[in-house]
Amino acid sequence: GGKSRMIDYLYHHIYKNKIGTLYSPFTGGASYELAMLESGVINKLVLNDLDYGVYSFWWHVIHMPDELTYRIEHANPSHNDYFEAQRLVKNGCAGVDPIEAGWATLLVNRLAYSGISKANPLGGKKGTKQQLLSRWNPKTMIKNINRIAGMHNNIELYSENAQDFIEEAYWD
Repeated sequence: GGKSRMIDYLYHHIYKNKIGTLYSPFTGGASYELAMLESGVINKLVLNDLDYGVYSFWWHVIHMPDELTYRIEHANPSHNDYFEAQRLVKNGCAGVDPIEAGWATLLVNRLAYSGISKANPLGGKKGTKQQLLSRWNPKTMIKNINRIAGMHNNIELYSENAQDFIEEAYWD
């Protein structure tokens, strides 16, 4: 986590070494990875996350962004929605279809302190709806999803064990 804090340092390292493809074994929020692709420092991004919810979220952003944007446009998340999504995420989204897994991951990320799935909702368990939704910005989320979806031809996505992914990337 926290790769975004190193964007400037890593940007110069990657730019100097003329890396064409960036492999990310632990994608998470992918802020750093996407910054490298958007800046043109790399021309291909290979994302990986073993976490089913994270993988499902990114799969939908890349392949079915309209499903997520529709849900965002029509959602008015509550504390109950947060706790149900948190329960799913904590259980690895076991038995949940990919859109529900991705949606639960997005809800928890936007409604929890620092996006941490084990954290309380913003404002606390008995906080106000305004506090809960302080990081829920539908226009920005939809804009970001559409921007990323527009780069789908330059993004590959996997859900593999990180060691296997790294070994495969090494030989690539």
